Amino acid sequence: MTTFYNVDGAGNPFLAWLLQCNAEASYTASPVSYYPHPASPSPASSFSIISSPEVASPTQTPPIPDWEPEDEQLGRKSKKSIKKRGIRYFLYKLDECNYNKSAQRWSQFPDAQPEDVEIPGKYQTTPLMLHDRLDPSTLLQCQRCGTRCDLDYNIVDQDQDTAADEQDVAVHILSYVHCPLNSVRQCSVKSRPEWDAGETRMFQTKKVKVSGELEQHLLTMRATKISPKVFEEHDIRPVHRDIYNAYRGLRVLWHRLLLNRRIEPDYFEDDNIDSLPLWGDLMTDVTLVEKQLISHEHMELVYGITPEGADYLHRWKSEWEKELGWLNAFAGWQGRMPPAELPRCRSMAEKVGLGLKALAEAEEKLDGKYENLQRFDTAKVQARALFRGLHSALVSISSVS
Repeated sequence: MTTFYNVDGAGNPFLAWLLQCNAEASYTASPVSYYPHPASPSPASSFSIISSPEVASPTQTPPIPDWEPEDEQLGRKSKKSIKKRGIRYFLYKLDECNYNKSAQRWSQFPDAQPEDVEIPGKYQTTPLMLHDRLDPSTLLQCQRCGTRCDLDYNIVDQDQDTAADEQDVAVHILSYVHCPLNSVRQCSVKSRPEWDAGETRMFQTKKVKVSGELEQHLLTMRATKISPKVFEEHDIRPVHRDIYNAYRGLRVLWHRLLLNRRIEPDYFEDDNIDSLPLWGDLMTDVTLVEKQLISHEHMELVYGITPEGADYLHRWKSEWEKELGWLNAFAGWQGRMPPAELPRCRSMAEKVGLGLKALAEAEEKLDGKYENLQRFDTAKVQARALFRGLHSALVSISSVS
Protein backbone atom coordinates (compact mmCIF):
# COMPACT_ATOMS: atom_id res chain seq x y z
CA MET A 1 0.00 0.00 0.00
CA THR A 2 1.36 3.40 -0.95
CA THR A 3 1.09 6.31 1.45
CA PHE A 4 1.07 10.06 1.00
CA TYR A 5 1.55 12.43 3.89
CA ASN A 6 -0.71 15.44 4.06
CA VAL A 7 -0.15 18.46 6.33
CA ASP A 8 -2.62 21.27 6.95
CA GLY A 9 0.19 23.82 6.56
CA ALA A 10 -0.67 25.98 9.53
CA GLY A 11 2.36 28.13 10.32
CA ASN A 12 4.21 26.94 7.22
CA PRO A 13 3.37 28.60 3.87
CA PHE A 14 5.25 25.95 1.90
CA LEU A 15 3.28 23.06 3.36
CA ALA A 16 0.02 24.99 2.83
CA TRP A 17 1.04 25.47 -0.81
CA LEU A 18 1.81 21.76 -1.13
CA LEU A 19 -1.60 20.83 0.26
CA GLN A 20 -3.23 23.13 -2.28
CA CYS A 21 -1.33 21.38 -5.08
CA ASN A 22 -2.48 18.03 -3.73
CA ALA A 23 -6.07 19.20 -3.81
CA GLU A 24 -5.75 20.24 -7.46
CA ALA A 25 -3.99 17.23 -8.91
CA SER A 26 -3.67 13.48 -8.94
CA TYR A 27 -0.87 11.75 -10.74
CA THR A 28 0.69 8.35 -11.19
CA ALA A 29 4.13 7.05 -12.03
CA SER A 30 5.67 3.63 -12.42
CA PRO A 31 6.66 1.79 -10.32
CA VAL A 32 5.42 4.05 -7.51
CA SER A 33 1.92 5.54 -7.61
CA TYR A 34 0.83 8.51 -5.55
CA TYR A 35 -2.76 9.75 -5.42
CA PRO A 36 -2.89 12.85 -3.23
CA HIS A 37 -6.33 14.05 -2.16
CA PRO A 38 -7.53 16.88 0.03
CA ALA A 39 -8.41 15.74 3.49
CA SER A 40 -9.51 17.29 6.74
CA PRO A 41 -7.05 16.89 9.58
CA SER A 42 -8.05 14.50 12.29
CA PRO A 43 -9.02 15.92 15.70
CA ALA A 44 -5.98 14.34 17.30
CA SER A 45 -3.47 15.65 14.79
CA SER A 46 -3.18 17.91 11.77
CA PHE A 47 -0.96 15.32 10.13
CA SER A 48 -2.93 12.61 8.36
CA ILE A 49 -2.04 9.54 6.32
CA ILE A 50 -3.79 9.00 3.00
CA SER A 51 -3.62 5.47 1.56
CA SER A 52 -3.78 4.66 -2.14
CA PRO A 53 -5.96 1.70 -3.21
CA GLU A 54 -3.42 0.83 -5.91
CA VAL A 55 -1.00 -2.07 -5.62
CA ALA A 56 2.45 -0.82 -4.69
CA SER A 57 5.78 -1.99 -6.03
CA PRO A 58 7.53 -4.80 -4.09
CA THR A 59 9.99 -2.40 -2.45
CA GLN A 60 7.36 0.19 -1.51
CA THR A 61 6.77 0.00 2.22
CA PRO A 62 3.37 -0.14 3.95
CA PRO A 63 2.38 2.46 6.54
CA ILE A 64 3.19 1.87 10.18
CA PRO A 65 -0.14 0.82 11.82
CA ASP A 66 0.57 2.49 15.17
CA TRP A 67 2.34 5.58 13.88
CA GLU A 68 0.59 8.74 15.03
CA PRO A 69 2.73 11.63 13.72
CA GLU A 70 2.35 14.98 15.42
CA ASP A 71 2.55 18.42 13.83
CA GLU A 72 3.28 20.90 16.60
CA GLN A 73 5.96 23.02 18.20
CA LEU A 74 8.89 21.40 19.95
CA GLY A 75 8.66 21.28 23.72
CA ARG A 76 9.97 24.18 25.78
CA LYS A 77 12.81 22.12 27.25
CA SER A 78 13.80 20.89 23.79
CA LYS A 79 13.98 24.42 22.43
CA LYS A 80 15.98 25.54 25.42
CA SER A 81 18.45 22.70 24.85
CA ILE A 82 18.83 23.58 21.16
CA LYS A 83 19.50 27.22 22.01
CA LYS A 84 22.05 26.20 24.62
CA ARG A 85 23.94 23.51 22.69
CA GLY A 86 23.08 24.13 19.03
CA ILE A 87 21.46 21.68 16.63
CA ARG A 88 24.83 20.40 15.39
CA TYR A 89 25.45 18.90 18.84
CA PHE A 90 22.23 16.89 18.63
CA LEU A 91 22.94 15.79 15.05
CA TYR A 92 26.32 14.53 16.24
CA LYS A 93 24.70 12.69 19.18
CA LEU A 94 22.11 11.14 16.84
CA ASP A 95 24.89 9.98 14.50
CA GLU A 96 26.61 8.44 17.52
CA CYS A 97 23.33 6.76 18.52
CA ASN A 98 22.85 5.37 14.99
CA TYR A 99 26.41 4.08 15.00
CA ASN A 100 26.02 2.31 18.35
CA LYS A 101 22.81 0.61 17.22
CA SER A 102 24.13 -0.51 13.84
CA ALA A 103 25.77 -3.86 13.17
CA GLN A 104 29.24 -2.40 12.71
CA ARG A 105 32.09 -4.40 11.23
CA TRP A 106 35.84 -3.83 11.39
CA SER A 107 38.43 -5.23 9.01
CA GLN A 108 41.17 -7.41 10.36
CA PHE A 109 43.52 -5.56 8.01
CA PRO A 110 41.99 -2.08 7.54
CA ASP A 111 42.88 0.02 4.50
CA ALA A 112 45.63 2.59 4.84
CA GLN A 113 43.19 4.89 2.95
CA PRO A 114 45.71 6.77 0.79
CA GLU A 115 44.67 10.19 -0.43
CA ASP A 116 44.34 8.94 -4.01
CA VAL A 117 43.13 5.50 -5.00
CA GLU A 118 43.41 4.50 -8.63
CA ILE A 119 42.82 1.32 -10.57
CA PRO A 120 46.11 0.03 -12.07
CA GLY A 121 46.42 1.17 -15.67
CA LYS A 122 43.48 3.56 -15.36
CA TYR A 123 45.27 6.64 -16.49
CA GLN A 124 46.63 5.02 -19.60
CA THR A 125 43.06 4.70 -20.87
CA THR A 126 42.34 8.41 -20.48
CA PRO A 127 44.32 9.66 -23.53
CA LEU A 128 42.60 7.06 -25.68
CA MET A 129 39.22 8.50 -24.68
CA LEU A 130 40.28 12.10 -25.32
CA HIS A 131 42.26 11.71 -28.55
CA ASP A 132 39.14 11.53 -30.70
CA ARG A 133 37.37 14.35 -28.87
CA LEU A 134 40.09 17.01 -28.59
CA ASP A 135 42.47 18.77 -30.93
CA PRO A 136 45.94 17.16 -30.85
CA SER A 137 47.48 20.39 -29.59
CA THR A 138 45.14 20.55 -26.57
CA LEU A 139 46.73 20.39 -23.14
CA LEU A 140 45.20 18.60 -20.16
CA GLN A 141 45.25 20.37 -16.80
CA CYS A 142 44.51 18.69 -13.47
CA GLN A 143 41.70 20.42 -11.63
CA ARG A 144 43.42 19.98 -8.27
CA CYS A 145 47.17 20.48 -8.66
CA GLY A 146 47.13 22.37 -11.97
CA THR A 147 49.70 20.08 -13.61
CA ARG A 148 49.55 20.22 -17.41
CA CYS A 149 50.28 17.42 -19.83
CA ASP A 150 49.64 16.59 -23.47
CA LEU A 151 47.19 13.98 -24.70
CA ASP A 152 49.85 11.30 -24.34
CA TYR A 153 50.28 12.18 -20.67
CA ASN A 154 53.70 13.75 -21.10
CA ILE A 155 53.96 16.41 -18.42
CA VAL A 156 54.59 19.86 -19.86
CA ASP A 157 57.60 21.72 -18.42
CA GLN A 158 57.52 25.40 -17.45
CA ASP A 159 58.91 26.70 -20.76
CA GLN A 160 56.37 24.72 -22.76
CA ASP A 161 53.63 25.88 -20.41
CA THR A 162 54.56 29.54 -20.93
CA ALA A 163 54.70 29.08 -24.69
CA ALA A 164 51.28 27.42 -24.66
CA ASP A 165 49.80 30.40 -22.79
CA GLU A 166 51.32 32.80 -25.31
CA GLN A 167 49.95 30.80 -28.23
CA ASP A 168 46.53 30.54 -26.58
CA VAL A 169 46.50 26.74 -26.77
CA ALA A 170 43.22 25.12 -25.70
CA VAL A 171 43.28 23.61 -22.22
CA HIS A 172 40.96 20.79 -21.11
CA ILE A 173 40.36 20.48 -17.35
CA LEU A 174 41.10 16.95 -16.20
CA SER A 175 39.57 15.28 -13.14
CA TYR A 176 42.20 14.74 -10.47
CA VAL A 177 41.31 11.04 -10.55
CA HIS A 178 43.19 10.90 -13.88
CA CYS A 179 46.09 13.20 -12.92
CA PRO A 180 49.46 11.71 -14.01
CA LEU A 181 50.99 12.75 -10.68
CA ASN A 182 48.80 10.20 -8.91
CA SER A 183 51.33 7.58 -9.94
CA VAL A 184 53.83 9.15 -7.52
CA ARG A 185 51.24 10.30 -4.93
CA GLN A 186 51.99 13.98 -5.53
CA CYS A 187 48.71 15.42 -6.82
CA SER A 188 47.13 15.85 -3.38
CA VAL A 189 50.34 17.33 -1.96
CA LYS A 190 50.37 20.04 -4.65
CA SER A 191 46.70 21.03 -4.47
CA ARG A 192 46.07 24.66 -5.34
CA PRO A 193 44.48 27.19 -2.92
CA GLU A 194 41.42 27.60 -5.17
CA TRP A 195 40.85 23.83 -5.04
CA ASP A 196 41.09 23.81 -1.24
CA ALA A 197 38.64 26.74 -1.05
CA GLY A 198 36.16 24.99 -3.36
CA GLU A 199 36.41 21.79 -1.33
CA THR A 200 35.75 23.68 1.90
CA ARG A 201 32.73 25.41 0.40
CA MET A 202 31.30 22.20 -0.98
CA PHE A 203 31.64 20.00 2.09
CA GLN A 204 31.76 22.34 5.09
CA THR A 205 30.50 25.89 4.54
CA LYS A 206 27.16 24.95 3.01
CA LYS A 207 26.58 22.17 5.53
CA VAL A 208 27.10 24.59 8.43
CA LYS A 209 24.69 27.06 6.82
CA VAL A 210 22.01 24.39 6.35
CA SER A 211 22.46 23.31 9.99
CA GLY A 212 21.81 26.89 11.09
CA GLU A 213 18.67 27.05 8.97
CA LEU A 214 17.50 23.72 10.39
CA GLU A 215 18.00 25.01 13.93
CA GLN A 216 15.93 28.11 13.17
CA HIS A 217 13.25 25.97 11.52
CA LEU A 218 12.88 23.69 14.55
CA LEU A 219 12.74 26.67 16.92
CA THR A 220 10.15 28.68 14.98
CA MET A 221 8.11 26.33 12.76
CA ARG A 222 5.73 23.50 13.47
CA ALA A 223 7.69 20.24 13.59
CA THR A 224 6.38 16.98 12.13
CA LYS A 225 7.36 14.58 14.88
CA ILE A 226 7.43 10.79 14.92
CA SER A 227 5.91 9.03 17.88
CA PRO A 228 8.56 7.84 20.40
CA LYS A 229 7.16 4.31 20.36
CA VAL A 230 8.25 3.85 16.72
CA PHE A 231 11.94 3.72 17.66
CA GLU A 232 11.44 2.41 21.23
CA GLU A 233 14.34 4.46 22.56
CA HIS A 234 13.66 4.05 26.26
CA ASP A 235 17.30 4.64 27.18
CA ILE A 236 17.43 8.14 25.62
CA ARG A 237 16.63 11.33 27.49
CA PRO A 238 13.14 12.71 26.62
CA VAL A 239 14.56 16.00 25.33
CA HIS A 240 16.97 14.22 22.99
CA ARG A 241 14.23 11.87 21.84
CA ASP A 242 11.90 14.82 21.14
CA ILE A 243 14.55 16.54 18.99
CA TYR A 244 15.57 13.33 17.22
CA ASN A 245 11.99 12.49 16.25
CA ALA A 246 11.29 16.02 15.02
CA TYR A 247 14.40 15.81 12.85
CA ARG A 248 13.45 12.33 11.63
CA GLY A 249 9.93 13.54 10.83
CA LEU A 250 11.35 16.33 8.67
CA ARG A 251 13.53 13.82 6.86
CA VAL A 252 10.53 11.57 6.12
CA LEU A 253 8.65 14.56 4.70
CA TRP A 254 11.72 15.66 2.71
CA HIS A 255 12.13 12.22 1.13
CA ARG A 256 8.45 11.98 0.24
CA LEU A 257 8.44 15.41 -1.37
CA LEU A 258 11.63 14.76 -3.34
CA LEU A 259 10.08 11.63 -4.83
CA ASN A 260 6.88 13.51 -5.66
CA ARG A 261 8.93 16.24 -7.35
CA ARG A 262 10.60 13.54 -9.45
CA ILE A 263 7.19 12.09 -10.40
CA GLU A 264 5.48 15.40 -11.17
CA PRO A 265 8.06 18.21 -11.47
CA ASP A 266 5.54 20.81 -12.71
CA TYR A 267 4.23 21.27 -9.19
CA PHE A 268 7.72 21.99 -7.87
CA GLU A 269 9.03 24.33 -10.55
CA ASP A 270 9.57 27.09 -7.95
CA ASP A 271 11.76 24.69 -5.97
CA ASN A 272 9.86 25.43 -2.76
CA ILE A 273 10.90 22.04 -1.44
CA ASP A 274 14.25 23.55 -0.52
CA SER A 275 12.54 25.52 2.24
CA LEU A 276 13.14 22.34 4.25
CA PRO A 277 16.77 22.88 5.35
CA LEU A 278 18.19 19.36 5.33
CA TRP A 279 21.52 17.79 4.38
CA GLY A 280 22.32 14.20 3.48
CA ASP A 281 22.35 11.84 6.48
CA LEU A 282 22.61 8.28 5.22
CA MET A 283 23.03 6.71 8.66
CA THR A 284 19.73 8.18 9.88
CA ASP A 285 17.94 7.47 6.61
CA VAL A 286 18.90 3.78 6.78
CA THR A 287 17.11 3.62 10.15
CA LEU A 288 14.05 5.22 8.53
CA VAL A 289 14.08 2.47 5.90
CA GLU A 290 14.37 -0.18 8.61
CA LYS A 291 11.29 1.29 10.33
CA GLN A 292 9.44 1.41 6.97
CA LEU A 293 9.02 5.18 7.17
CA ILE A 294 10.65 5.60 3.75
CA SER A 295 11.38 3.08 1.01
CA HIS A 296 14.39 2.07 -1.07
CA GLU A 297 13.07 4.25 -3.91
CA HIS A 298 13.57 7.30 -1.71
CA MET A 299 17.14 6.29 -0.87
CA GLU A 300 18.05 5.65 -4.50
CA LEU A 301 16.61 9.01 -5.55
CA VAL A 302 18.43 11.04 -2.88
CA TYR A 303 21.78 9.21 -2.78
CA GLY A 304 21.86 7.42 -6.12
CA ILE A 305 22.97 4.15 -4.52
CA THR A 306 21.34 0.74 -4.28
CA PRO A 307 19.98 -0.82 -1.05
CA GLU A 308 23.00 -3.15 -0.99
CA GLY A 309 25.35 -0.16 -1.19
CA ALA A 310 23.54 1.72 1.58
CA ASP A 311 23.61 -1.35 3.80
CA TYR A 312 27.33 -1.86 3.19
CA LEU A 313 28.18 1.74 4.14
CA HIS A 314 25.93 1.44 7.18
CA ARG A 315 27.83 -1.63 8.39
CA TRP A 316 31.30 -0.33 7.56
CA LYS A 317 30.87 3.33 8.49
CA SER A 318 34.12 3.42 10.46
CA GLU A 319 36.11 2.68 7.29
CA TRP A 320 34.20 4.97 4.91
CA GLU A 321 33.83 8.20 6.91
CA LYS A 322 35.28 10.44 4.20
CA GLU A 323 33.26 8.85 1.41
CA LEU A 324 30.07 9.06 3.48
CA GLY A 325 30.66 12.79 3.84
CA TRP A 326 30.89 13.13 0.05
CA LEU A 327 27.71 11.13 -0.51
CA ASN A 328 25.84 13.19 2.10
CA ALA A 329 27.07 16.36 0.38
CA PHE A 330 25.70 15.11 -2.95
CA ALA A 331 22.31 14.56 -1.31
CA GLY A 332 22.40 17.99 0.35
CA TRP A 333 23.41 19.82 -2.84
CA GLN A 334 20.86 18.20 -5.18
CA GLY A 335 18.38 21.06 -5.02
CA ARG A 336 21.07 23.72 -4.71
CA MET A 337 23.44 22.99 -7.61
CA PRO A 338 22.98 24.33 -11.17
CA PRO A 339 20.45 22.10 -13.00
CA ALA A 340 22.93 21.49 -15.80
CA GLU A 341 25.42 19.93 -13.36
CA LEU A 342 23.00 17.59 -11.59
CA PRO A 343 22.95 14.83 -14.27
CA ARG A 344 26.74 14.52 -14.20
CA CYS A 345 26.89 14.28 -10.41
CA ARG A 346 23.95 11.87 -10.33
CA SER A 347 25.67 9.68 -12.91
CA MET A 348 28.78 9.55 -10.70
CA ALA A 349 26.66 8.73 -7.62
CA GLU A 350 24.92 5.91 -9.49
CA LYS A 351 28.32 4.53 -10.54
CA VAL A 352 29.31 4.62 -6.87
CA GLY A 353 26.14 2.67 -6.12
CA LEU A 354 27.03 -0.01 -8.66
CA GLY A 355 30.56 -0.21 -7.25
CA LEU A 356 29.23 -0.65 -3.72
CA LYS A 357 26.80 -3.31 -4.90
CA ALA A 358 29.66 -5.24 -6.50
CA LEU A 359 31.66 -4.83 -3.29
CA ALA A 360 28.78 -6.16 -1.17
CA GLU A 361 28.42 -9.15 -3.49
CA ALA A 362 32.16 -9.83 -3.32
CA GLU A 363 31.95 -9.66 0.48
CA GLU A 364 29.25 -12.32 0.55
CA LYS A 365 31.53 -14.71 -1.38
CA LEU A 366 34.45 -14.44 1.05
CA ASP A 367 35.15 -17.99 2.15
CA GLY A 368 38.87 -17.96 2.89
CA LYS A 369 39.92 -18.66 -0.69
CA TYR A 370 42.65 -16.43 -2.06
CA GLU A 371 40.92 -15.67 -5.37
CA ASN A 372 37.75 -14.47 -3.61
CA LEU A 373 39.81 -12.28 -1.30
CA GLN A 374 41.56 -10.76 -4.32
CA ARG A 375 38.20 -10.16 -5.98
CA PHE A 376 36.97 -8.41 -2.83
CA ASP A 377 40.09 -6.22 -2.60
CA THR A 378 39.77 -5.23 -6.27
CA ALA A 379 36.09 -4.33 -5.77
CA LYS A 380 37.02 -2.17 -2.79
CA VAL A 381 39.69 -0.29 -4.76
CA GLN A 382 37.22 0.28 -7.60
CA ALA A 383 34.54 1.56 -5.20
CA ARG A 384 36.96 4.02 -3.60
CA ALA A 385 38.08 5.21 -7.04
CA LEU A 386 34.44 5.78 -8.07
CA PHE A 387 33.87 7.74 -4.86
CA ARG A 388 36.76 10.01 -5.84
CA GLY A 389 35.08 10.54 -9.19
CA LEU A 390 32.00 11.80 -7.33
CA HIS A 391 34.20 13.97 -5.11
CA SER A 392 35.89 15.45 -8.19
CA ALA A 393 32.53 16.24 -9.83
CA LEU A 394 31.18 17.91 -6.69
CA VAL A 395 34.20 20.15 -6.14
CA SER A 396 34.22 21.16 -9.80
CA ILE A 397 30.74 22.73 -9.47
CA SER A 398 31.42 24.57 -6.21
CA SER A 399 32.73 27.61 -8.08
CA VAL A 400 29.54 28.00 -10.12
CA SER A 401 26.92 27.15 -7.49
